[in-house]
Amino acid sequence: MKQSGFGKHKIVSFFAGKGFYAALALCLVGAGATAWIAADRTLSGLEEQNRLISQQQPQTVVEEEFVWETPQTPVQEIVEEQPKPSSSPSPSSNSSSLPEESQEPAEPSVQPAASPVQSTSEFVLPVRGAVFNRFSEGKLVRNETLKDWRTHNGVDFAADKNEDVVAIQTGTVSSVRKDALWGWVVEIDHGSGLRSVTCGLGEKLPVSEGEWVSAGQVIGRAGIVPCESSLQSHIHLEVYQHGVAVDPLKAMGKM
Repeated sequence: MKQSGFGKHKIVSFFAGKGFYAALALCLVGAGATAWIAADRTLSGLEEQNRLISQQQPQTVVEEEFVWETPQTPVQEIVEEQPKPSSSPSPSSNSSSLPEESQEPAEPSVQPAASPVQSTSEFVLPVRGAVFNRFSEGKLVRNETLKDWRTHNGVDFAADKNEDVVAIQTGTVSSVRKDALWGWVVEIDHGSGLRSVTCGLGEKLPVSEGEWVSAGQVIGRAGIVPCESSLQSHIHLEVYQHGVAVDPLKAMGKM
């Protein structure tokens, strides 16, 4: 009996010394369990709310990669389908438009008339005599006076000494000179790159440089062609187109 009482006393003493801490530990465990249960319920509630919110929000649209496709309608048809702008000007365009007088077409500026290309019907022969020595077309021919071979860049017309020689076409006298080989020379610019050179004239020429002459006007009289003096009396005519010697008969349309 004494032993039993001693055991109870030890148990009571233990609980009296340690009981407070045990009770505190039990309280902490219980509080932790309660907090965990509350947190679990809270998390479960938040997950449920998120699920409901996600169901109510629209689904995110995933944009597909853009692929350019060639339109089936021709470009011309697409342009024609576009609405045409109204022909009536807008108020803003009226306010910014030019004054009425500036909209009138400007008068064409007066340009100096270029020298017209003369028709072959307007050419006349320099003298009445026949042609006896033709244009050599760049080929070498025998010159009996100089005793050598050279090109004949003109045409020789038979002409009596002191016979009138006329301009083959209208133009401006560009040169009057005496040449050792060709005698007195009258050069006429007919315009459009055409130039005539009449050689073998006599002295006292009736024209001067810068003078305007008409077709058939007397520009001199037949004289002597020094480099062709062994031939019959004649005048020598050359024609140049843009500085290049051409057949005078073809240039005048007298073939």
